[in-house]
Amino acid sequence: MNYPKLKGVRILVVDDEPLVLDTIKEHLELEGVVVNTAISGNEALKMLADKTYNLILSDIRMPNGSGTELLKNVLSSSHQAPPLILMSS
Repeated sequence: MNYPKLKGVRILVVDDEPLVLDTIKEHLELEGVVVNTAISGNEALKMLADKTYNLILSDIRMPNGSGTELLKNVLSSSHQAPPLILMSS
């Protein structure tokens, strides 16, 4: 499928499983999405300090900063919080 409205959208995908990260990234990039990945909530927070995203897609259960901890930190930050979707596999 082709979703032209996704072209140039910036998404941060957070998951501690490399195969999940690679699969999601590959599919989103086929639609023109700019995708950055992080392997933990803590790494994602560092990335959020440097870049802005239209959406964060995050696993819930991860070592080194869970998705729920990431959500709490994003919501309490002084920056405009992008929508965050939590997923579990």
